[in-house]
Amino acid sequence: MSLDLTKEEPQLTDIYDITLGTGEKLYLTPYGGTYTKLPKIDGNEYQTVPITRTKVSYHTDLQVDTVDISLGIHAFTISGKTIIEAIQLGWFDNAEVIINIINPAMVTEKREIFRGQVGKGIKFNRKTAKPSVTSTLDMLKQTIPKIIYQEQCNHRLFDSYCGLSKASYKQTGTADTGSTKTKIIDAVFNYATNPSGYFILGEIKMTSGDNNGVSRTIRLHNDGNAEVYHPFDFDVAAGDTFEVYPGCDKSGKTCDEKFNNYVNSLAFEYIPRPEVMY
Repeated sequence: MSLDLTKEEPQLTDIYDITLGTGEKLYLTPYGGTYTKLPKIDGNEYQTVPITRTKVSYHTDLQVDTVDISLGIHAFTISGKTIIEAIQLGWFDNAEVIINIINPAMVTEKREIFRGQVGKGIKFNRKTAKPSVTSTLDMLKQTIPKIIYQEQCNHRLFDSYCGLSKASYKQTGTADTGSTKTKIIDAVFNYATNPSGYFILGEIKMTSGDNNGVSRTIRLHNDGNAEVYHPFDFDVAAGDTFEVYPGCDKSGKTCDEKFNNYVNSLAFEYIPRPEVMY
């Protein structure tokens, strides 16, 4: 049922559905009126927190709309982390935000007024964090040109065009003693288990510990350990668990020999390289 805004002086409030980069969902509202809290909406319980936003504006051209949100940093924690810690861990990067308005007396009626993604570089001070949310315009997100004539494959590993299932390549491990912010030690990296270089350019995602939910790109795959390009925010402790996935250098040879997926490769292997073109 759509929200009827023609009724006389409706008492309206916002509700925010936020999906973090870790997959965790937050249900927030600034409402603090007649009810101690809002009734469940679509089966979800909304937490009352100090949260405000700027006005939503709409455009008929391709101008991108933005909404700035102000969120009290001491209002609640996320998986044991403060709002600031969650921001520093990158949990809010590219988080999806859906803003609806509802009448608290008739929570079955709601209207979506904005949908977008949180950008990076969130501003915060001792009281509030201020993420900026940019509207999702598919037309503006498309890459132009869509296909680049180059030696490397145009697809990303595990995307819909690549066709490979990421889940089928997932391996798990537990960090061993001596692991650090940049080096993770575990038997899954032994060459006897996975050959040299198998995980280079791949992804490692922590699934427990202080870095839970944070991913990094693998720079080096050594015998028994892997090193990442950018350090984790916190030390990786012995016993911290993780998921790890192989990497792809987008060459036709790797696609064929490593993934047996050459049929889906969009690499132009025989195009002249820039230094030999004339």
